[in-house]
Amino acid sequence: MPRYLNSDTDQFWEITLDGNVTRAEFGAKGKKGDTSIKTWPDAAHAQAEYDKVIAFKEGRGFAVEGTVAKKTAKPAKTKPTGPQRNPKLEALIGKDLSRLW
Repeated sequence: MPRYLNSDTDQFWEITLDGNVTRAEFGAKGKKGDTSIKTWPDAAHAQAEYDKVIAFKEGRGFAVEGTVAKKTAKPAKTKPTGPQRNPKLEALIGKDLSRLW
């Protein structure tokens, strides 16, 4: 069972796949941790979930013990943009609304 570690959070995570059953152990390094056992409808579904959760954990900074975590590039923060303003259209709308009052 490969042991994954997250150096940022000092946590460990391990996962095994046996047919249609996945078993994960996780917690703080140096402690016993918790266990999660999941049974899937079939082995193919279990394999897909196993692969998905490993990719998720690696994306969260976990790496196989003895290796370095892959750092994913965070997107640059950009100022949110909304719809562009149109002063001429706003003036026309304002004139039409003033007729209502």
